[in-house]
Amino acid sequence: MANIYVSLAGSNTAPYDTWAKAATAIGTALGIAVNGDTVWVRTGTYAEHIAVGAGVTVRSETSVPTDVIIDGTSSGRVVFMDSTSYLIGCTVCNGLSADPVIGGGIVGGNVRLCIVRDNVSWSGGGGCQVCNSVWNSEIYDNEVYGGVE
Repeated sequence: MANIYVSLAGSNTAPYDTWAKAATAIGTALGIAVNGDTVWVRTGTYAEHIAVGAGVTVRSETSVPTDVIIDGTSSGRVVFMDSTSYLIGCTVCNGLSADPVIGGGIVGGNVRLCIVRDNVSWSGGGGCQVCNSVWNSEIYDNEVYGGVE
């Protein structure tokens, strides 16, 4: 069980095992994460789409969701998670899924202490779709055209 670090100020040096050597993108860190690992994310806005593998946790350093923003730039789903993965303390925004794809913001996994806002889906799950659990999170201002928010 490793700790993997992400920071916009990191040197992007694998295996990203200190803040100084941190990956500069969440997806880069997830590329080496395995079951049981935690990806720690430092404050900043990360414009990307991520897939969180089985048993991997992605969490903000502070657990304050407005400190870490994962922005889908209105160009695809923001977060896809395995049913055993966790997202903790992040804002997920500006996701866009096209018909028949569901879930503009988050699909799957377990969501804790997050904000899920301003996501759009053409089929269902504008903010969250098929999430195993959502705890102490805010989900608002998401849109669905032809399905359930």
